[in-house]
Amino acid sequence: MNPPPKRRRSQENDSSATSTNRSDGSGRHSNPTRYKNGGRSRNNRHREYYNRHGTSHASNSNELLRGTDSETTSLTASSTTVAESPSETELHWPNPSPHYIPLSEEERMLPALVHWGKSERGMMKDQPPFRLQKILKLLGTNGKDRRNNKHSYGKHKNSNNLVQINLLQSLSLRRHHLKLLNPTLSMPALRLGSNADIRISADLFEQCIETHLTKLAIQFWNEKDQKRMHEENGVGRQPLTPDFRIKNGSLKLLLTQDTFVRTATDDTVCETQTIFWIEAKMFYGASTIPHDTDNAVGTILPKARQYVSYYGPGAIVFMYGCGAKLARELKEIGVIALDCRGVDLERVFSHQIGWCGDGNGNVLF
Repeated sequence: MNPPPKRRRSQENDSSATSTNRSDGSGRHSNPTRYKNGGRSRNNRHREYYNRHGTSHASNSNELLRGTDSETTSLTASSTTVAESPSETELHWPNPSPHYIPLSEEERMLPALVHWGKSERGMMKDQPPFRLQKILKLLGTNGKDRRNNKHSYGKHKNSNNLVQINLLQSLSLRRHHLKLLNPTLSMPALRLGSNADIRISADLFEQCIETHLTKLAIQFWNEKDQKRMHEENGVGRQPLTPDFRIKNGSLKLLLTQDTFVRTATDDTVCETQTIFWIEAKMFYGASTIPHDTDNAVGTILPKARQYVSYYGPGAIVFMYGCGAKLARELKEIGVIALDCRGVDLERVFSHQIGWCGDGNGNVLF
């Protein structure tokens, strides 16, 4: 069956209940206890068309990436790459595995983040002062990282040596759960920002990732390119359009120890994987949101499976990092969850200050 066409994304814009893109979640299945304290097919024709334009389609393989330990933030470093070649383009990216947030951290923060349960409304900047104070107390030293968190993923650990969640990750998690608890309410109805502001921030984030890839000399087709190519030469319905599809078929993703490394060596490369596409998500990849719910996080795994089936393995860049459980589940199907260390996000933060800032230069959405 041909997959449905991908709709225009707007990070947390829930104007379409079935959007799989950037809306901070809604959903059908919630757990209230978390918030209490305590012939030629059409697909083949599409593939043949993209193959003629230099794109290799990677078939599914039982030798895709292996799993991880469920409660640690360190994923296994071994992986099987697909269709490598000596001329394959390389993309160096900071290794995200040590910075994935444990499931227990999300569960620890939820009672404070969703203090009023299903009746919770409004951004954190509009809450009574005691709300933010309580959250910062739970975060400890990590609560100081308010505005620009791009270099603070997994910076702090607790007494059990587990990576701690930071403030912006916590606030993004809160938005996901407000939508999960209120699946029929829009973001404006939840007082979490206008659809227009959210959409602009999401577009700016995608532009930041595009700029970063361009600086690294990565050649790709963005969504507009893919749609234009299909309109000019495609057959049938528009195929799936990830944010970035790699030209010449694929590239080799090298996960490195150094955030700003440009020339990888055997000592700095932790893991390699061949990828065919990249998605950009302007939120935290929460592990406590159920799959197959009609919200941003709930649709990630099903959509990633479609991409892998159609194009081959890929990567998702989460602006605020990713939870360990979701990262492990993505890796099991051949998708790497990346964070934004090393990416210049100033355009996004500057815009966010205008609609979800507290007046003191802090983003408190």
